[in-house]
This record gives sequence, structure tokens and C-alpha cells, in this order.
Amino acid sequence: MKKTLSLFIIIFIFGCAKTYTKKQQKILCQTPLRHFNKGNFQKALNSSKEVLSIDSNNSCAYFIQGLSRYFKTIHNLTLKFFELSRNFRIFSGIPYKKIFALIESTEKNLNLVYKDLKKASNNQDINIPFTPGYWKVDWNNNGKIERRETELFDVEYDLQKNRIKRGSRLRKPTWHLDVGDIHWAMAMISFQRTIMNFVLSYQWPNITEIFLMMRGKKLAIPIRSKDRYLSMKKHLLRGVNNTLMAQKYYLSETDDKGEWIPNPNQKKYYIPLVMDKKVYQNWKNILIDIKNLVLGKEGLPVNQIGSLSNVSVFSKARGFINFGKLLENPKTIVINPRNIRTSQGPKARQEAFLSEVFGVFYVKNMTPSKIVKHLLQVKNDFLASPNMFRDKLKYVMWLN
Repeated sequence: MKKTLSLFIIIFIFGCAKTYTKKQQKILCQTPLRHFNKGNFQKALNSSKEVLSIDSNNSCAYFIQGLSRYFKTIHNLTLKFFELSRNFRIFSGIPYKKIFALIESTEKNLNLVYKDLKKASNNQDINIPFTPGYWKVDWNNNGKIERRETELFDVEYDLQKNRIKRGSRLRKPTWHLDVGDIHWAMAMISFQRTIMNFVLSYQWPNITEIFLMMRGKKLAIPIRSKDRYLSMKKHLLRGVNNTLMAQKYYLSETDDKGEWIPNPNQKKYYIPLVMDKKVYQNWKNILIDIKNLVLGKEGLPVNQIGSLSNVSVFSKARGFINFGKLLENPKTIVINPRNIRTSQGPKARQEAFLSEVFGVFYVKNMTPSKIVKHLLQVKNDFLASPNMFRDKLKYVMWLN
């Protein structure tokens, strides 16, 4: 009744026009925005649908509908995943049927989220106040809202790297999200869908098969869904392209108010991670590296992988992984420990393992990607301030 009444009042005030002014659209979106910034995702979702029923071009409502759907979906995924893990018994086997059903449902909802965000991105002037620090959500579903849940999205350090006192309003700032942030969110969704479709692509082994492989038996992991596998390339490229688009918008911004990700000239932001020209260039380099890997223009030199963690992984191998071809050709993963063990010397064993896993897509010659070099630059920048390294990592999520 209340929904119908509120809808009637809005129509009465603005009339039944098919188009609304920006000011009218902002007024229409006030209720969904208020619910969203309190963490009432279902109410925000419902009221967004109300607004879109009378104004199908309201970018704010699409944005709120997409984000509300996203947080509801991820919350549900987390709760059900922990429920499955609590009931897991090693001798009962991994409940793949339930896991696949949960991930399929989640991925389907993320597709709807992406569509909402894409419609919202049509408005180049969108500006949405965002206050996740004030959300009151029972994330662990135990019937009460605990302090750690109210502090989940707090900013813990100021720009001078000083810890902000608990209870301070400075821990709960207001961000102002714009079109660049919408593309950032679209990229995040795309990367998450890539991971989910990878999991859904294969019929993963049970515990017994893993134990038998450890004892020398050949393990085969067959393709479960070719369509899921082939979709990974599309989602990866969407993720990279949307992040590059977000960068483009960030760098073109001239305003300076509660920036989610600031450009080098903006000063009013809240994350203790300096976004200077060097960070932007490293960020862009890595995105281009990923794009070239996905398109098959470059290959990943496997002997460089270990340098990221100072562990000697594949250090003797001299080949490249051709991800471009790999992502276009669904294949069964086969691991035969005997073939690897019978190889003579570290180099031969490493080459044998890579050939077993990647097949013909592990190649001897290819244009080498610089992605490891660029990732090492980012790692070294973090390590330049060792006391803040752990805390900085909490904010890397801002960069997708």
C-alpha cells in the first residue's frame, strides 16, 4: 500500500511525462539512495524498481538497483558457502552439485548487475553519494549486528598514515561515485564472472582422485561446460576495457570531492594509497599486459613467475604460456605424475609438468609479456614503506 501511495504521489507531482529533468530524476532517486546508504539492500532494490517503472532512463536508480543486487548476491553467496563448508566431511566427498548450483545462481545475478551498471554508465554526469561506513548489515546472519560488521568498511588510516581513532566520523566518509566508478564496478563484476566461469568450466576431482594422483596415478579433469570456458575471454576483455575506461574518466576529472579513486591532481580522497602518475602508469601497463596475454599477442614467460614471491617456481623452464589460444580451446587438464617423475633433472621435470597441464599451449617461442616486470614495480613500491605494506594491501581492491 505504501509503495503504491508513494508512486502515486510522485506521478502526481511530476505528471505522466515520459522524460524527466535531471533535477526530477534526482528527487525520484532519493528513496532508493537513502535505503542503500543504510545498507537496506532489499528496500533499495524494491524502490529502485518503482522509480524505473515510471522513469526508465533514471541512471541513479539503475546504479542503486545494480549495487543493491550485487551486495545481496555476494552476501547470499558467502552465507551459503560457509554453510556448505561447515557441513563438509572429507570422506563424504566435495558437494560439487551444490557448489555449482550456488555459483551458477550467483553468476546469473551478476549478469543482471552488469546490465544495470551498463545502463547507468550512459549518464556521463552521474554523481552518487556513497556511505558504506554507515551500513548496518547482519553479514554473518547471527541475528545481531556486531561492532566488526559496522566497521567493515571503515577507513582505518588517514592520508598521513596515522591510525584514525575508533568511533571517529573520519572513519566513515562520504564518497561521490561518478561514471568512472561505474566502469570500475563493471570491471570488478567482469573479473569475478571470469573466476566463476572458470570454476564452472571443469568437472573437478574428488578427494580420492587427488590422493591417488599424489601416489602416482594419472589425473584427468574434463571440461564440464565449453560455453562457460569460452566466456572467460569475453569477461576478461570486458574487465580490462572497463578498467581502462575508468582510468580515462578519472584522469579527465576536474572536480575534487570524496573521490573513490583520485587522479594525481585531486586532493580530497580517503584511501591512504597515493595515486600519483607513477601508480597510474603501472596500473595501465599491467592492464595492457593482461589484454595482450588474453589476445595472444604475448606469452607469459614461466621462469619469471617465481620472482613475484621470491620462490624458485619453474625457474629452469624456458617456455611461454599462450593464454590467447588456451582461452579459445577448451581442453581436459591431464596430470601424469609418472611422466614428471621419470624426467631427468629439474628443468626436464618442470617442462614436463607444464606440458602436461597446458599441452600445446605451452610453447617454446613467443613475444614475452612484461607483466611480471610491471607487477614487481608495484610490489617494490609497496615494500618501500614496509610498516604500511600489510595495511596498503587492504586498499589495493580499489584498483581492481
